[in-house]
Amino acid sequence: MLSLKQKAQELLKSADIKINPSKKEHRPFDIQVHNEKIYSRVFSQGSLGLGEAYMDNWLDVEKLDEFIAKILSSKLDKKVKTLPTLILFLKSKVLNLQSKYRAFEVGEKHYNVGNDVTSSPP
Repeated sequence: MLSLKQKAQELLKSADIKINPSKKEHRPFDIQVHNEKIYSRVFSQGSLGLGEAYMDNWLDVEKLDEFIAKILSSKLDKKVKTLPTLILFLKSKVLNLQSKYRAFEVGEKHYNVGNDVTSSPP
Protein backbone atom coordinates (compact mmCIF):
# COMPACT_ATOMS: atom_id res chain seq x y z
CA MET A 1 0.00 0.00 0.00
CA LEU A 2 1.30 3.44 -0.94
CA SER A 3 2.10 6.03 1.71
CA LEU A 4 0.40 9.42 1.38
CA LYS A 5 3.70 10.90 0.20
CA GLN A 6 4.02 8.24 -2.49
CA LYS A 7 0.42 8.78 -3.54
CA ALA A 8 1.06 12.54 -3.77
CA GLN A 9 4.19 11.94 -5.85
CA GLU A 10 2.25 9.65 -8.18
CA LEU A 11 -0.59 12.17 -8.61
CA LEU A 12 1.76 15.11 -9.12
CA LYS A 13 3.82 13.10 -11.59
CA SER A 14 0.74 12.88 -13.81
CA ALA A 15 0.73 16.72 -13.77
CA ASP A 16 4.51 16.82 -14.45
CA ILE A 17 5.22 18.31 -11.01
CA LYS A 18 8.07 17.07 -8.83
CA ILE A 19 8.36 17.19 -5.05
CA ASN A 20 11.73 18.40 -3.72
CA PRO A 21 13.69 17.98 -6.97
CA SER A 22 17.43 18.57 -7.01
CA LYS A 23 18.61 22.07 -7.97
CA LYS A 24 19.61 20.71 -11.37
CA GLU A 25 16.12 19.27 -12.04
CA HIS A 26 14.13 22.08 -10.40
CA ARG A 27 11.50 23.90 -12.47
CA PRO A 28 9.50 26.95 -11.32
CA PHE A 29 6.29 24.94 -10.82
CA ASP A 30 7.92 22.13 -8.80
CA ILE A 31 7.33 22.24 -5.04
CA GLN A 32 9.64 22.21 -2.07
CA VAL A 33 7.99 20.54 0.93
CA HIS A 34 9.10 21.80 4.35
CA ASN A 35 6.64 19.88 6.53
CA GLU A 36 5.91 16.20 5.93
CA LYS A 37 2.46 16.60 7.55
CA ILE A 38 1.36 18.29 4.33
CA TYR A 39 0.37 14.99 2.74
CA SER A 40 -2.20 14.06 5.37
CA ARG A 41 -3.44 17.66 5.42
CA VAL A 42 -4.04 17.78 1.68
CA PHE A 43 -5.59 14.30 1.46
CA SER A 44 -7.93 15.04 4.35
CA GLN A 45 -8.83 18.65 3.46
CA GLY A 46 -8.30 18.85 -0.29
CA SER A 47 -7.56 22.18 -1.96
CA LEU A 48 -8.34 24.09 1.23
CA GLY A 49 -5.66 22.09 3.04
CA LEU A 50 -3.21 22.74 0.22
CA GLY A 51 -3.89 26.48 0.33
CA GLU A 52 -3.56 26.64 4.10
CA ALA A 53 -0.36 24.57 3.99
CA TYR A 54 1.06 27.07 1.50
CA MET A 55 0.10 30.00 3.76
CA ASP A 56 1.68 28.20 6.73
CA ASN A 57 4.93 27.83 4.73
CA TRP A 58 4.72 24.04 4.64
CA LEU A 59 5.72 24.23 0.97
CA ASP A 60 7.24 26.67 -1.48
CA VAL A 61 6.77 27.04 -5.19
CA GLU A 62 8.37 29.74 -7.35
CA LYS A 63 5.50 30.09 -9.81
CA LEU A 64 2.30 29.40 -7.89
CA ASP A 65 0.17 30.26 -10.91
CA GLU A 66 1.94 27.67 -13.08
CA PHE A 67 1.69 25.07 -10.30
CA ILE A 68 -2.07 25.61 -9.99
CA ALA A 69 -2.54 25.66 -13.77
CA LYS A 70 -0.79 22.28 -14.06
CA ILE A 71 -2.93 20.82 -11.27
CA LEU A 72 -6.15 22.05 -12.85
CA SER A 73 -5.25 21.12 -16.43
CA SER A 74 -4.45 17.56 -15.34
CA LYS A 75 -7.69 17.48 -13.28
CA LEU A 76 -5.96 16.42 -10.07
CA ASP A 77 -8.76 18.07 -8.10
CA LYS A 78 -11.10 15.40 -9.52
CA LYS A 79 -8.70 12.56 -8.71
CA VAL A 80 -8.30 13.44 -5.02
CA LYS A 81 -11.35 12.40 -3.07
CA THR A 82 -11.41 13.61 0.52
CA LEU A 83 -13.75 12.50 3.28
CA PRO A 84 -15.37 15.97 3.60
CA THR A 85 -15.97 16.02 -0.17
CA LEU A 86 -17.53 12.56 -0.04
CA ILE A 87 -19.76 13.57 2.88
CA LEU A 88 -20.92 16.73 1.07
CA PHE A 89 -21.67 14.73 -2.07
CA LEU A 90 -23.71 12.14 -0.18
CA LYS A 91 -25.51 14.87 1.79
CA SER A 92 -26.46 16.66 -1.42
CA LYS A 93 -27.89 13.45 -2.87
CA VAL A 94 -29.76 12.32 0.24
CA LEU A 95 -30.82 15.64 1.75
CA ASN A 96 -31.47 17.68 -1.38
CA LEU A 97 -34.08 20.22 -0.30
CA GLN A 98 -34.57 21.61 -3.78
CA SER A 99 -37.92 20.88 -5.40
CA LYS A 100 -40.56 22.78 -7.38
CA TYR A 101 -42.77 22.98 -4.32
CA ARG A 102 -39.94 24.21 -2.08
CA ALA A 103 -38.89 26.84 -4.67
CA PHE A 104 -42.44 28.22 -4.64
CA GLU A 105 -42.48 28.20 -0.82
CA VAL A 106 -39.15 30.04 -0.59
CA GLY A 107 -40.28 32.55 -3.23
CA GLU A 108 -43.47 33.34 -1.33
CA LYS A 109 -41.60 33.75 1.95
CA HIS A 110 -38.89 36.02 0.58
CA TYR A 111 -40.58 37.98 -2.17
CA ASN A 112 -44.12 38.51 -0.87
CA VAL A 113 -43.07 40.80 1.98
CA GLY A 114 -44.62 43.96 0.58
CA ASN A 115 -43.16 47.27 -0.46
CA ASP A 116 -43.40 49.19 2.80
CA VAL A 117 -39.89 50.62 3.17
CA THR A 118 -40.98 53.93 4.72
CA SER A 119 -41.81 52.69 8.19
CA SER A 120 -39.23 53.42 10.85
CA PRO A 121 -37.87 50.71 13.12
CA PRO A 122 -39.50 50.34 16.59
